[in-house]
Amino acid sequence: MHSVHTPLPLVQAVNQRDGERYEFDARVDILLDGKVVGVGELINISRSGAGFRANTFLKIGRQYSMFIAGIGEMTVTTMRKFNINCYGVKFEIGASAQCGLERRLAKLNAGK
Repeated sequence: MHSVHTPLPLVQAVNQRDGERYEFDARVDILLDGKVVGVGELINISRSGAGFRANTFLKIGRQYSMFIAGIGEMTVTTMRKFNINCYGVKFEIGASAQCGLERRLAKLNAGK
């Protein structure tokens, strides 16, 4: 018996993160062992993670470095895949860094 996996809609997939989500169009570089293994486009970002489209397969549960244009580089863990080429990642940063990121995101969002 085969089961059919239906990807979660984007809204359901990203609602598992903490903090307000901000929609930004930004380039994403995905690095593994210091080498770029893929590029993508940010869908949204919060203090605890991000959703993005990628041009490469990412392994769920693996840690990568991610450079987000206008934000910077951080370590992430791939948590889920949805909508064929989209991923949700969790930022591997402490509470203080999360608060700082949220403040920065709010300022960037206010400048839109």
